[in-house]
Amino acid sequence: MTPHAGREAHRSTIDAEPRILPLIAVRPNSVRAIIEPLVGRQSAAHAAVRVSLDGGEGHEIDVDPAAVRDLLEPLVAAAFANAAGPAAETDGPPLHEVDVAVVATADGLEVEIADSGPDQPVAIRVPSHLRDVAARCGAEVTVATCAAGGTAVTVRFPRRGARRQAA
Repeated sequence: MTPHAGREAHRSTIDAEPRILPLIAVRPNSVRAIIEPLVGRQSAAHAAVRVSLDGGEGHEIDVDPAAVRDLLEPLVAAAFANAAGPAAETDGPPLHEVDVAVVATADGLEVEIADSGPDQPVAIRVPSHLRDVAARCGAEVTVATCAAGGTAVTVRFPRRGARRQAA
């Protein structure tokens, strides 16, 4: 038997066996694991901006993590860019900060990204292509003016059961 013939015989045996591929299930993804690197990169690029990241531990969503990153990354970058610019007018010293909070609610999960920069219109902070990404994630995005100045963007991810009921 030549070496090639042995390999061919072995190969035909393997090919004859049924191949069972593992199922790829959508698994819950840690919101903290998705957002923490985004905040870290922007923090390194904007050293003068003070940042806080609250919550997210143990909070998971069943949405494609790449789509969530596509949604949150430009929102985090915009908050840092806004906070790094001219500070909002306040009675106190000028602030340059970004606060990111992840909070579980009765019907889902919210990620709030707030900055101390000047107020920005919704169209600037959340352009239409980001609204499309949010729709792919089943999320809702709102923008509000912070009482102390600045802009807050809130992304609401509904719980899986809540999405099914709405559909």
